Amino acid sequence: MSDANGVKEKIIGAMRARGANREPDGAPSAIDAAGASVESLVASAAHAGTDAPGAATEAVEGALHGAARVGVNALDAVSAAAGGAVRGAAQAGADLAGVTKGAIEGAVWGAKTLGVDAPEVAAAAATGALSAAESLGQTASEQVARAASGVIGGVKVVVNDTPG
Repeated sequence: MSDANGVKEKIIGAMRARGANREPDGAPSAIDAAGASVESLVASAAHAGTDAPGAATEAVEGALHGAARVGVNALDAVSAAAGGAVRGAAQAGADLAGVTKGAIEGAVWGAKTLGVDAPEVAAAAATGALSAAESLGQTASEQVARAASGVIGGVKVVVNDTPG
């Protein structure tokens, strides 16, 4: 997307708005905001004919920064955001593999910027993307699994058994 900082700030803003509100079990709702906001942004980018993988990159990076600012679990936020990116791509008929790679790249870039464990954050993003793809069917799962393997953003990606 052309307005990278705008995308990041939208995600951070959504997380901040919901971060103060707590779910009944006490878990911060900023995690849900990250996933829903990224889903919407990626779908909108794809529908507009702009760079959906680029939108996923910026949005997932924004979710990681948002987690740091709001004080929620970064791995959960990245996993939810990457899952949202895959769901948004699927809604718009966009390239699932490209969006998956973009989401993981955003996680890696954000991790490097914040000085956190990039392989761990990349694994959370890959796991969230794959979890979302599994609900879309076997073909989607296979596309996302292939896209989420190997070295992305200079980091060897390993999918976790469970998200976050």
